[in-house]
Amino acid sequence: MENREPETTVFCEKCGVHLTGVRNRCPLCGRILRDGGEEDPVAYPEIPLRISYNLIFKISTFAAIVCILVINIINSAFIPHLALYIPFTLITICAWLIVNIGYKKRKNIPKNILYLAIISMALCIWIDYLLGWRHWSVNYVLPIMSSSLTTFYFVLSLVDRRNASTYGIYVLLSMGGALLTSILYLCDVIYVRPFAVISIALSVGILCFQLIFRWHSFSSELSSRFHV
Repeated sequence: MENREPETTVFCEKCGVHLTGVRNRCPLCGRILRDGGEEDPVAYPEIPLRISYNLIFKISTFAAIVCILVINIINSAFIPHLALYIPFTLITICAWLIVNIGYKKRKNIPKNILYLAIISMALCIWIDYLLGWRHWSVNYVLPIMSSSLTTFYFVLSLVDRRNASTYGIYVLLSMGGALLTSILYLCDVIYVRPFAVISIALSVGILCFQLIFRWHSFSSELSSRFHV
Protein backbone atom coordinates (compact mmCIF):
# COMPACT_ATOMS: atom_id res chain seq x y z
CA MET A 1 0.00 0.00 0.00
CA GLU A 2 1.39 3.39 -1.07
CA ASN A 3 2.17 6.03 1.54
CA ARG A 4 0.54 9.32 0.55
CA GLU A 5 2.03 12.58 1.65
CA PRO A 6 -0.27 14.57 3.91
CA GLU A 7 -1.94 17.49 2.12
CA THR A 8 -0.85 20.98 3.09
CA THR A 9 -3.61 22.89 4.84
CA VAL A 10 -3.95 26.49 5.95
CA PHE A 11 -6.58 28.02 8.19
CA CYS A 12 -8.59 31.19 7.49
CA GLU A 13 -9.43 32.88 10.78
CA LYS A 14 -12.15 35.06 9.28
CA CYS A 15 -14.09 32.27 7.54
CA GLY A 16 -13.21 29.59 10.09
CA VAL A 17 -12.33 26.95 7.47
CA HIS A 18 -9.28 24.82 6.66
CA LEU A 19 -8.07 25.11 3.07
CA THR A 20 -6.08 22.45 1.26
CA GLY A 21 -3.20 23.19 -1.07
CA VAL A 22 -0.71 26.03 -1.18
CA ARG A 23 -2.56 29.35 -0.91
CA ASN A 24 -1.69 32.82 0.27
CA ARG A 25 -5.24 34.17 0.01
CA CYS A 26 -8.57 32.72 1.09
CA PRO A 27 -10.76 32.02 -1.97
CA LEU A 28 -13.88 32.89 0.08
CA CYS A 29 -13.05 36.28 1.57
CA GLY A 30 -9.80 37.20 -0.21
CA ARG A 31 -7.92 37.84 3.04
CA ILE A 32 -4.17 37.16 3.12
CA LEU A 33 -3.47 33.91 5.01
CA ARG A 34 -0.89 34.01 7.77
CA ASP A 35 0.60 30.56 7.07
CA GLY A 36 0.20 30.60 3.30
CA GLY A 37 3.10 29.94 0.98
CA GLU A 38 3.73 30.77 -2.63
CA GLU A 39 0.50 30.18 -4.47
CA ASP A 40 0.22 27.71 -7.31
CA PRO A 41 -0.39 29.76 -10.46
CA VAL A 42 -2.47 26.96 -11.95
CA ALA A 43 -5.06 27.30 -9.16
CA TYR A 44 -6.22 30.69 -10.41
CA PRO A 45 -5.86 30.83 -14.19
CA GLU A 46 -6.08 34.23 -15.80
CA ILE A 47 -9.22 34.66 -17.87
CA PRO A 48 -8.91 37.50 -20.37
CA LEU A 49 -11.82 39.91 -20.52
CA ARG A 50 -13.71 39.95 -23.78
CA ILE A 51 -14.28 43.69 -23.51
CA SER A 52 -11.51 45.84 -22.10
CA TYR A 53 -12.13 48.89 -19.97
CA ASN A 54 -10.37 51.03 -22.59
CA LEU A 55 -13.00 50.07 -25.17
CA ILE A 56 -15.86 50.73 -22.73
CA PHE A 57 -14.39 54.15 -21.94
CA LYS A 58 -14.06 55.09 -25.62
CA ILE A 59 -17.56 53.95 -26.54
CA SER A 60 -19.23 55.64 -23.55
CA THR A 61 -17.26 58.87 -24.09
CA PHE A 62 -18.15 59.00 -27.79
CA ALA A 63 -21.83 58.32 -27.02
CA ALA A 64 -21.88 61.01 -24.31
CA ILE A 65 -20.34 63.62 -26.63
CA VAL A 66 -22.83 62.80 -29.40
CA CYS A 67 -25.76 63.01 -26.98
CA ILE A 68 -24.61 66.38 -25.62
CA LEU A 69 -24.18 67.79 -29.14
CA VAL A 70 -27.62 66.53 -30.22
CA ILE A 71 -29.25 67.94 -27.09
CA ASN A 72 -27.67 71.37 -27.62
CA ILE A 73 -28.57 71.46 -31.33
CA ILE A 74 -32.19 70.51 -30.72
CA ASN A 75 -32.51 72.98 -27.85
CA SER A 76 -31.06 75.91 -29.81
CA ALA A 77 -32.98 75.09 -33.00
CA PHE A 78 -36.48 74.38 -31.69
CA ILE A 79 -36.84 75.68 -28.11
CA PRO A 80 -34.17 78.33 -27.56
CA HIS A 81 -36.30 80.05 -24.90
CA LEU A 82 -35.93 77.03 -22.59
CA ALA A 83 -32.52 76.11 -21.20
CA LEU A 84 -33.25 72.40 -21.21
CA TYR A 85 -29.77 71.60 -22.43
CA ILE A 86 -28.41 72.22 -18.91
CA PRO A 87 -30.23 69.42 -17.02
CA PHE A 88 -30.03 66.98 -19.95
CA THR A 89 -26.30 67.60 -20.34
CA LEU A 90 -25.81 66.98 -16.62
CA ILE A 91 -27.87 63.80 -16.82
CA THR A 92 -25.69 62.60 -19.71
CA ILE A 93 -22.52 63.29 -17.72
CA CYS A 94 -24.00 61.43 -14.74
CA ALA A 95 -24.82 58.43 -16.94
CA TRP A 96 -21.27 58.47 -18.32
CA LEU A 97 -19.81 58.47 -14.82
CA ILE A 98 -22.11 55.66 -13.67
CA VAL A 99 -21.18 53.46 -16.65
CA ASN A 100 -17.43 53.95 -16.27
CA ILE A 101 -17.22 53.74 -12.49
CA GLY A 102 -19.67 50.85 -12.42
CA TYR A 103 -17.56 48.86 -14.87
CA LYS A 104 -14.28 49.81 -13.21
CA LYS A 105 -15.48 48.82 -9.71
CA ARG A 106 -17.66 45.87 -10.72
CA LYS A 107 -15.62 43.42 -8.60
CA ASN A 108 -16.53 45.22 -5.36
CA ILE A 109 -20.26 45.92 -5.47
CA PRO A 110 -20.57 47.61 -2.02
CA LYS A 111 -17.77 50.04 -2.86
CA ASN A 112 -19.28 50.61 -6.31
CA ILE A 113 -22.65 51.52 -4.78
CA LEU A 114 -20.97 53.93 -2.35
CA TYR A 115 -19.07 55.70 -5.14
CA LEU A 116 -22.16 56.01 -7.32
CA ALA A 117 -24.23 57.35 -4.43
CA ILE A 118 -21.64 60.04 -3.66
CA ILE A 119 -21.38 61.08 -7.30
CA SER A 120 -25.16 61.12 -7.74
CA MET A 121 -25.58 63.22 -4.60
CA ALA A 122 -22.93 65.72 -5.73
CA LEU A 123 -24.54 65.99 -9.18
CA CYS A 124 -27.99 66.56 -7.64
CA ILE A 125 -26.62 69.44 -5.54
CA TRP A 126 -24.87 70.86 -8.60
CA ILE A 127 -28.03 70.63 -10.74
CA ASP A 128 -30.06 72.23 -7.96
CA TYR A 129 -27.56 75.09 -7.80
CA LEU A 130 -27.54 75.65 -11.57
CA LEU A 131 -31.34 75.65 -11.77
CA GLY A 132 -31.78 78.35 -9.15
CA TRP A 133 -31.01 76.60 -5.85
CA ARG A 134 -34.47 75.49 -4.75
CA HIS A 135 -33.00 73.33 -1.95
CA TRP A 136 -34.69 70.13 -3.19
CA SER A 137 -31.34 68.34 -3.26
CA VAL A 138 -30.57 68.94 0.43
CA ASN A 139 -34.15 68.80 1.72
CA TYR A 140 -35.14 65.54 0.06
CA VAL A 141 -32.38 63.78 -1.92
CA LEU A 142 -29.57 64.05 0.65
CA PRO A 143 -31.42 62.71 3.74
CA ILE A 144 -33.34 60.06 1.81
CA MET A 145 -30.26 58.79 -0.04
CA SER A 146 -28.00 58.81 3.03
CA SER A 147 -30.51 56.98 5.23
CA SER A 148 -31.25 54.45 2.47
CA LEU A 149 -27.56 53.78 1.93
CA THR A 150 -26.87 53.33 5.65
CA THR A 151 -29.86 50.99 6.01
CA PHE A 152 -28.76 49.01 2.95
CA TYR A 153 -25.28 48.32 4.34
CA PHE A 154 -26.67 47.60 7.81
CA VAL A 155 -29.10 45.01 6.43
CA LEU A 156 -26.25 43.43 4.45
CA SER A 157 -24.21 43.13 7.64
CA LEU A 158 -27.12 41.32 9.30
CA VAL A 159 -27.75 38.96 6.40
CA ASP A 160 -24.13 38.20 5.48
CA ARG A 161 -22.64 37.69 8.93
CA ARG A 162 -19.42 36.29 7.53
CA ASN A 163 -18.57 39.75 6.11
CA ALA A 164 -20.39 41.75 8.79
CA SER A 165 -17.24 43.59 9.86
CA THR A 166 -16.52 44.62 6.26
CA TYR A 167 -20.02 45.98 5.78
CA GLY A 168 -19.66 47.76 9.10
CA ILE A 169 -16.98 49.97 7.53
CA TYR A 170 -19.37 50.89 4.73
CA VAL A 171 -22.05 51.64 7.32
CA LEU A 172 -19.65 54.09 8.93
CA LEU A 173 -18.71 55.69 5.59
CA SER A 174 -22.33 56.04 4.50
CA MET A 175 -23.05 57.97 7.69
CA GLY A 176 -21.14 60.86 6.17
CA GLY A 177 -24.39 61.81 4.47
CA ALA A 178 -26.17 61.97 7.84
CA LEU A 179 -23.31 64.07 9.22
CA LEU A 180 -23.66 66.52 6.32
CA THR A 181 -27.42 66.52 6.82
CA SER A 182 -27.03 67.41 10.52
CA ILE A 183 -24.61 70.25 9.68
CA LEU A 184 -26.99 71.72 7.09
CA TYR A 185 -29.85 71.23 9.55
CA LEU A 186 -28.08 73.23 12.25
CA CYS A 187 -27.17 75.95 9.72
CA ASP A 188 -30.87 76.28 8.67
CA VAL A 189 -30.08 75.32 5.07
CA ILE A 190 -32.54 72.42 5.41
CA TYR A 191 -36.06 73.63 6.17
CA VAL A 192 -38.00 70.40 5.49
CA ARG A 193 -37.34 68.93 8.93
CA PRO A 194 -38.95 65.43 8.95
CA PHE A 195 -36.63 63.82 6.39
CA ALA A 196 -33.52 65.26 8.04
CA VAL A 197 -34.63 64.21 11.55
CA ILE A 198 -35.42 60.65 10.40
CA SER A 199 -32.07 60.36 8.59
CA ILE A 200 -30.07 61.61 11.59
CA ALA A 201 -31.98 59.48 14.11
CA LEU A 202 -31.63 56.35 11.97
CA SER A 203 -27.89 56.83 11.57
CA VAL A 204 -27.40 57.44 15.30
CA GLY A 205 -29.41 54.31 16.14
CA ILE A 206 -27.43 52.11 13.73
CA LEU A 207 -24.13 53.55 14.97
CA CYS A 208 -25.09 52.76 18.58
CA PHE A 209 -25.99 49.22 17.57
CA GLN A 210 -22.62 48.76 15.86
CA LEU A 211 -20.69 50.12 18.84
CA ILE A 212 -22.59 48.12 21.46
CA PHE A 213 -23.11 44.75 19.80
CA ARG A 214 -20.29 44.58 17.25
CA TRP A 215 -17.51 46.63 18.73
CA HIS A 216 -14.86 43.89 18.65
CA SER A 217 -15.24 42.95 14.97
CA PHE A 218 -15.88 46.56 13.99
CA SER A 219 -12.75 47.87 15.73
CA SER A 220 -10.54 45.07 14.37
CA GLU A 221 -11.70 45.73 10.82
CA LEU A 222 -11.22 49.46 11.33
CA SER A 223 -7.68 48.98 12.59
CA SER A 224 -6.73 46.63 9.76
CA ARG A 225 -8.06 48.96 7.07
CA PHE A 226 -6.98 52.34 8.41
CA HIS A 227 -4.03 51.23 10.61
CA VAL A 228 -5.42 52.89 13.75
